[in-house]
Amino acid sequence: MKSAKTVKDLMVKTPLFLGKNQTLASAVKTMLEQQVPQGIVVDQQKNLLGVISVEHLLGVLWLHDFEDKITASVADVMQQQVATVNESDSLHLVAEKMTAASKTVFPVSSSGILLDYDAVSLSARISKSAQGLPNSFPVVAQNKVVGVIERQQILSAYQGCFGE
Repeated sequence: MKSAKTVKDLMVKTPLFLGKNQTLASAVKTMLEQQVPQGIVVDQQKNLLGVISVEHLLGVLWLHDFEDKITASVADVMQQQVATVNESDSLHLVAEKMTAASKTVFPVSSSGILLDYDAVSLSARISKSAQGLPNSFPVVAQNKVVGVIERQQILSAYQGCFGE
């Protein structure tokens, strides 16, 4: 199944936006109420400042030995280096970014030199490379966050590839 769809066609146009000065308690409460895996941290003009994910928050808990009262703001713990996608990006490209770290799947330098030889199947290399890759990406247009695209939306676009 070939899909000409773009990120704009499937993105969630109303993601959970968080403020950098918001408390972690407030951010966690909102994420749980809205049942979202991440919050996108923006300023008042919707410029991307960072993200906070459920995985990230569990890491914060672990680092604080699961204390009863973690008094921190979103800015204190947000991930600031965030990969993004554009509205016009193809779903193929985004799916690849979510599932295959190309240097792990195809360990070849830009000049074509083999960097690592391991007699492992392509399927196994893809499974290994997917660990730690983003589950979602903020979508930006003209340097402003306009949505989010998640693995669920990508899978729904390609559901027909699985038959029936």
